[in-house]
Amino acid sequence: MNINYIRLVAHYERVLLRRNLIFTIFTLFIIGCTLSFHIYFHSEWNVPHPPVNIPAVIPFTNAYLFSILQALAVIFLAGDFINQHKKKSTNDVFLTRPASAGEYVIGKTLAIIEMILLIDLLVIILAMTIHLFASNFSFDFSHYLFYLLTLTFPAILFMTGLSLALKILIKNAWIASLILFIFWGASISVLPPVGHGILDFIASEIPNVFSSITGHPGIDVYLLQRSIFILFSGVLISVAITKLPHFSEHKGLSKGPVRALLLFVGGVVIASSIYSLHFKHNKDKRTEYSRLYRQVALMPKINTVEHEIIFKREKNRYEATSLMTIVNRTPRKTDTLLLYLNPALEVTELTLNGQKTPFQRKEQLILVDAAMEPRDSARMVVNYKGKIDPLVCYPDISNEEFFRTEKTEYILSLGRHFAFLGDKFTLLTPECLWYPTTIPTVNFDQPFNNQQDFTLFKLKVISAPQRTVISQGEMTLSGDTACFNNKYPLTGIILSEGDMARDTVKTSITRWEFYNKKGHYPLRGALNASDSGRIKGCEGFIHVYLEQSTCPFHKLACIETPRSFHSFSRPWTPLLDYIHPEIILMPEQEDKKPIDYPQLLKFYVEEHKQHWLTMQRLESIQITRNGTLFFPKAHRTFSLLVQEQNLFVNSTEFPVMNRVIQWLNTGLKYREKHPSEALSLKTKNDMEAIEYLTHKSLKEALEDPGTQEVLQDIIRLKSFQLQDHILLQTSWPDFNLFLDGFSRKYRFKEVSFDQFTGELNTNLGINILPLVENWFIEQGVPAFYIKDIKPVRTQINQQGKIFLNFKVWNRSRVAGVVSVEENLRGFRHIQGRLIHPDESIEIYYLLKDSVPPDKMERPLSYSFCLNTNYSRNLPENFGITSFGDIVPEVNPSDIQDIRPVDTLMFLAPTNEIIVDDTDPGFRIIQEELPFFQKLRKQPKKYNYISSNIPHRWTRAVENGAYGDILTTCFCKTGGAKSTVEWNAEIKEGGTYELFIYLCQLSASRGHQELTYDYTFDYNGKTERILLDLTNKNYKVRIYHTVKNEEERAIDYPLGWISLGKYTISPGNVKLTLHDKGLSAGQVLVVDAAKWVKRE
Repeated sequence: MNINYIRLVAHYERVLLRRNLIFTIFTLFIIGCTLSFHIYFHSEWNVPHPPVNIPAVIPFTNAYLFSILQALAVIFLAGDFINQHKKKSTNDVFLTRPASAGEYVIGKTLAIIEMILLIDLLVIILAMTIHLFASNFSFDFSHYLFYLLTLTFPAILFMTGLSLALKILIKNAWIASLILFIFWGASISVLPPVGHGILDFIASEIPNVFSSITGHPGIDVYLLQRSIFILFSGVLISVAITKLPHFSEHKGLSKGPVRALLLFVGGVVIASSIYSLHFKHNKDKRTEYSRLYRQVALMPKINTVEHEIIFKREKNRYEATSLMTIVNRTPRKTDTLLLYLNPALEVTELTLNGQKTPFQRKEQLILVDAAMEPRDSARMVVNYKGKIDPLVCYPDISNEEFFRTEKTEYILSLGRHFAFLGDKFTLLTPECLWYPTTIPTVNFDQPFNNQQDFTLFKLKVISAPQRTVISQGEMTLSGDTACFNNKYPLTGIILSEGDMARDTVKTSITRWEFYNKKGHYPLRGALNASDSGRIKGCEGFIHVYLEQSTCPFHKLACIETPRSFHSFSRPWTPLLDYIHPEIILMPEQEDKKPIDYPQLLKFYVEEHKQHWLTMQRLESIQITRNGTLFFPKAHRTFSLLVQEQNLFVNSTEFPVMNRVIQWLNTGLKYREKHPSEALSLKTKNDMEAIEYLTHKSLKEALEDPGTQEVLQDIIRLKSFQLQDHILLQTSWPDFNLFLDGFSRKYRFKEVSFDQFTGELNTNLGINILPLVENWFIEQGVPAFYIKDIKPVRTQINQQGKIFLNFKVWNRSRVAGVVSVEENLRGFRHIQGRLIHPDESIEIYYLLKDSVPPDKMERPLSYSFCLNTNYSRNLPENFGITSFGDIVPEVNPSDIQDIRPVDTLMFLAPTNEIIVDDTDPGFRIIQEELPFFQKLRKQPKKYNYISSNIPHRWTRAVENGAYGDILTTCFCKTGGAKSTVEWNAEIKEGGTYELFIYLCQLSASRGHQELTYDYTFDYNGKTERILLDLTNKNYKVRIYHTVKNEEERAIDYPLGWISLGKYTISPGNVKLTLHDKGLSAGQVLVVDAAKWVKRE
């Protein structure tokens, strides 16, 4: 192969590319796209504080975007010469020279790669300019070089080879280009997760963003994947050489390209096999770990009451000694002592009460051949050394989820690490089993009864003096040893070590310790404030996120951790591994300079000054959110930390009771402080849980693997149901006081549910065990028909009294609770009533007692809310507010606490035919092609619309809508055309009055001024009806087919609106609304229609 020929071909190809208009257009397009992206997402001109601020973000996103965009250019440019041989061009010079096919293809390939790399260098220079002068990201040039060589170059080489090979093999250039475009689109959307990224030429979901603390999150796997595409590029280029038509008899095909092809194919096979076997081996190991957990799930467990750990690390290994005091708290003798330890750690010696004891090791299990009688205790010493195998973490998470590589921050794949052990940084949490424990991290038999082992820990870490060691407890230094002594038992202990700086803030509540890599700004500069400002900010965190409870810890250490540290969520606990007793693990941030918070506040004031709600919570939401102490992964679970890891209520019969009692405790406190907010329990996810519980029980939900996505919602709703039933027997303050006292009495302990129910019975005289037994296995959800809600007044014994009067019918097979919250002249109270299955009653709730008679007839301001709580009702509450109305008076003889009423009162009259938006006779027909109807995602069944009204028809939950159990309507904006039909069958002929129900969305401002265009089909004819709501001149205009036009004015258009009377014969009738498109700002709402027989 002649290098001069290759250089000559490359030279003339570069000349052609520079003259190519497509190349110029793509150059400008690529530069414009990447530059716009950096300005929008990374520059201080638009984003004062990006959520992920580490040096590698801009270099990676720059290389990633360029790799995607260059592929489009290569599709057009590479192989273009194949279809131009018939045209005279600069390439014609090679037809008279003895250049081989290999020299020709390689020359063309080099030219394309060189020109694309030239564009990339220009893009890199522009990105570095923004990086250095217009962003708050720290700069590291090595990241640009790394991504150029490992991400961009293999992507260019692969797409060039693929384009050449396809265009040579497929003679039709259009078909080849179409295939390439399809592959390009699939590489962005479909192929990345396939085979753990083995088909992803841009490595979009393979962890590839450097941490400023620990470096690359997975360099071995990443480089292996990139090598596969480099080798496969060689295969494609070799194929192109062997299949290229030869120009003369001197340009025959030698054996070199064939040998190269075989060599590259072999390399691809070997590299791909190593890559795939790596993941298969890891999956097999995790499967074995999970199998062993399940194998011993039912074995009796001992407890550890004291645990002293002596730890010494050397590079990525460590040696440790555990001195444990263990006790058998089970009611029976234990023949084998079971311990758990990371399988990569070797146990060198184990002694029990000073005697060497034989043991058997099965991966993470240590089976000690020793027996313990009930209540016996023993002293165990375990010596162990080795590394950490992260595959033992989260054994209950499926392999598919565990190994899923996905983007976690817009286009960034940050990786998933569960532990760190090395010179750069060490972080070991209980999840990775870095010390022996007698209780597993997950209970495979009863996950929601995952036992907590409250242990008094003591930790001694032998470390270099310049290293910062962090753990729970009070630290003392003795030479090269850091000692941590804990004053109270913990469920687990953390160890972190690194080159960290420390900042301390002491408040009246606790002591805050902030640990960041040296050179990083704690809380991104939020601590650059006065002493009083620092204290106020830290105390504010406690008040905001621990408002349901007090902080039991004497210190809170916030540790900066690599972005790749990950915690999976589990359905049986709200806590993530970012939160531990005394420890908050925060994501790393490396700002070039600390954030100027006063200036940032000014920025947001200007941006959001039109939105009072945003302004009201600006400081707490916008400023203290991303990457600071208040980052979302932390604050979601911090408020439950003091419940989850301070007390454990154990129950084998009701394995979810620990979680339920946590909900009872936090829910009561929240409802006491925010009664009106707490009454609104249901969300869109809750309705999925409600639908499940309509036919299933909580016991079945815990055993059903298909409920994992809604199990948290099921447990929360059932907890609120139990709470409502308990509060029928006692008051909120008394029950709240009992829960607080019980939590304090047994803080950092494990207690049985029998002990909880016993003390509740002793203190409040309530035996909830029969209630819980039925509640746990009960199938069904209450459903209430409620009507005629109104306040009334009367005088009894010369005292004015105000009542809330309403009728309710429980149309289910289970009992439910309705409750009332009222706010009358500043007095607030909540009371509940049990409604039995199929019970139909009228209720008078006493809202206000002892009102002076002379004030009864005065206008009265009031607001109250009738809530259906745990029920199928949607919305779940009915609210009435009045500012200065006179409450209607009734006779004292009419006032009764409760009295039965006929269920016929809740049903529609026999002379009415009603078609609601939930009935089969209602349908919406959208004018679009059937293909797009299938592709379009169907709207969710239940939607709370608070602000942005969808452009397409969407079912909305609305208090003012028509309905009994579900009060919903359909709404839309936008210009798409459609029709809405209400179909009914008239069985008895006569004169009918037609009504349409109009409601107003709370998300829309005022009543919409538009014209509803209806047609009414009956008796074989069609009549047009216009409901004109424009210019506040509300009227109905009917165009009869026989008589003249009829017009009638109407009042304010809400509720049932008459559309006229019609003589109808038996048969089918249809009312149709013609949606001809809406103007900007208009909202179309449709609900129910009815026909009322008049004569």
